[in-house]
Amino acid sequence: MTWDYLFAREIRDGKERWSIREVHIDDDGSISWIAEACDPGGDTAQELATDLSRMLLAIEKPILDLAQDEPKIVAMPDGGAPAHAVLENISRITVVTSKGKAFEKYNLFSDGVELHLQDEGRTLKVFPRREP
Repeated sequence: MTWDYLFAREIRDGKERWSIREVHIDDDGSISWIAEACDPGGDTAQELATDLSRMLLAIEKPILDLAQDEPKIVAMPDGGAPAHAVLENISRITVVTSKGKAFEKYNLFSDGVELHLQDEGRTLKVFPRREP
């Protein structure tokens, strides 16, 4: 048996709702999941960060569709998983290393940035929504 975090789609009160669920997949392909949406957590800040990172990886994976008569894992509706997140209010980028600030720029991205997770979550690329 393996488990993973997946986006889950369901219909509640006639509205489409999305959450992240812990999904278990048996060796025979059968699935089960935690009934409630997952909250990130951990006993330390590092464990919390690791849990959040695992949840972010769900962006690039199929979803658990709970809105079907028989829930199953399917491809993201509308042609695929969103491979990026859009942050509309970002105007400053700061890169900080363990030795201190390495790079900082202000007023770079008046239209925000897109964050692309790639390489199974090992690479984060930042793209301006419009070139400065």
